[in-house]
Amino acid sequence: SRNAVLLLAGALWMGSAAAWFVLDANREKLDTYMGRKNFSEYLGHTTVSYPTPAFAGFEFLNAATRPTGRVMLYGESRSFYLRGPRLAASSDQAAMIEVWADEAADAGVLKSRLDAEGVRYILVNLGEIARRRRAPMTTARGMLTLDAFWKRDTLRVFGVQDPRDRWLGVYKILDEAEAAKPHPFDDL
Repeated sequence: SRNAVLLLAGALWMGSAAAWFVLDANREKLDTYMGRKNFSEYLGHTTVSYPTPAFAGFEFLNAATRPTGRVMLYGESRSFYLRGPRLAASSDQAAMIEVWADEAADAGVLKSRLDAEGVRYILVNLGEIARRRRAPMTTARGMLTLDAFWKRDTLRVFGVQDPRDRWLGVYKILDEAEAAKPHPFDDL
């Protein structure tokens, strides 16, 4: 009967909720649900259910980027909290920058492609790349092109390290005048 089905559904729901509460080791989210911790604090740090988060980088980009500036994600497929235009690939696909590096004759051509696509920032989640043990999906020549571009044309403008020494960086793509001046660079 209908009442029996509703009773069974309610029992299953209560059993699932109880199992989730007992078996889920991530008790940090309870502080968020109860209002003792804000959403940004919770999503900005590594937890069992949200490994190597990019949320702090998204917050920075949402505040720092103009609506016309596109953001490219590298090593990160989650982009729900990032406002504005973005280029992302699913976790099992090559990142757009890897594809474009393979297609480019050199670092200058790669830079021109990024400029033409309106990309102003690149968010790199090396923590997620390390967690997934993902090797670059590019050719050796494409990797050399990407490396040359990275050292000349990018500057880290934001970064976070989590307690396990994994990190997230947001890189600005420099214009020609900025790139011509000496500046620090990170190896990719």
